Amino acid sequence: MDGLYSSKSIGYYWVLNDISQPDCVKNIMIEIGRKKEDVVLCLRKLKNLESIEAVCIDMWEPYKNAINTAIPNADVCIDPFHAAENASKALNGIRKSTDFGSKEENKKAKKDSYLFTSSIFKLSGAELSYFEWQDRRQKPARKNDRKDGLPLRT
Repeated sequence: MDGLYSSKSIGYYWVLNDISQPDCVKNIMIEIGRKKEDVVLCLRKLKNLESIEAVCIDMWEPYKNAINTAIPNADVCIDPFHAAENASKALNGIRKSTDFGSKEENKKAKKDSYLFTSSIFKLSGAELSYFEWQDRRQKPARKNDRKDGLPLRT
């Protein structure tokens, strides 16, 4: 289930697809509006609601509430695209509000910001070592740490 903005005259509409077979995605319905009440009415028109096991949505709260009302036995999950998009926006907001000390460092942070929303499995060795370097750089020395950098056993 996903919401899309069409135009000022139409506004938002939502799309419901059956993605249970990834190689054969089927459109089930397209409806105007995205209020919980409208979505609940449309969902209740579907046959075999009790057979629906899960619904994947964007992060629009009324969709979640509508599914919990109309299909209470279905699990609700957030689609990976919207989760990654929101994480990226949040990280960019933090990056923009953080002063890294100089214009040059701020530019480096902007250039490297994609690293934080990339799959760890797709990062190169150099990109992974960047995280390791940052991790070591950020840890302040503690009074009780050993000289080789390993913490004392407690």
